[in-house]
Amino acid sequence: MQEKILEVINEYENETRKCCYKINYIDSSTTILDDKIGGLPYLPIGEEYPKDKNNNPMALLIQINLNKLELNDYPKGILEVFITTDINEIYGNMELPSDCYTFRLFQEGLEYQTNLPLIDLNNFIFNRPIKLDLSKQVVFKPYNPSDNKAMNLLLNLLEDKFNVILDYPMQMEEKLNIKYYDLMNKLDEDYKVTSNIGGYPFFINEVDYDYDDKTECIMSIESAISLGLCIGPNAGDFYVLIPKEDLKNGDFSNALLKFQF
Repeated sequence: MQEKILEVINEYENETRKCCYKINYIDSSTTILDDKIGGLPYLPIGEEYPKDKNNNPMALLIQINLNKLELNDYPKGILEVFITTDINEIYGNMELPSDCYTFRLFQEGLEYQTNLPLIDLNNFIFNRPIKLDLSKQVVFKPYNPSDNKAMNLLLNLLEDKFNVILDYPMQMEEKLNIKYYDLMNKLDEDYKVTSNIGGYPFFINEVDYDYDDKTECIMSIESAISLGLCIGPNAGDFYVLIPKEDLKNGDFSNALLKFQF
């Protein structure tokens, strides 16, 4: 049984394998041009600083130079996500309103502003800038039983490998002597949750329904308590979803910023 489980897991991981960039948090000072969480953004001269619906300057949530990355179908430029500093808006909504955040993509190498608003980060999700270092890695899709695409892939792999028909996952034990929960637990053990650019989102509970059409996860960022990054009262995470074609075209107007607390 154990051998069968390992064979199926290897097939699943191979089918969903994907190149992305692991994010490493660096306890160091930041510059305007660094990849970072928080801090002063790269804002070319002539560009207006983003403001929220109350006309207050937004905080830079994250800045990533996509020119450094080798990811298929990603645009070039410096990508920035800005977010309201109103913590009640962030924590008080199951779905963060779209007027609470915005995306910017700027060409690298332009003359930029240095006289930028100083944002009060007291009681915010981070209290100081955090420098980011990116390293290439390969990941597979985390298995979530509420993800119909992942479940169907798993069933198809089992059917092909063992020449059986499976209508639902619990039939594994009856027809293959494989316990479904043993298989899920092993997949959970293999998947290492890390902050990344271009990988997969890790859903704490059920799969986000927006993931059906917004199939690309630009980033998935987890808390780093020791560095002052605490996403929500329970040290959760945030991720960004976008339709594949929009990503290819560098159009972030339909991208969604999501928090999990």
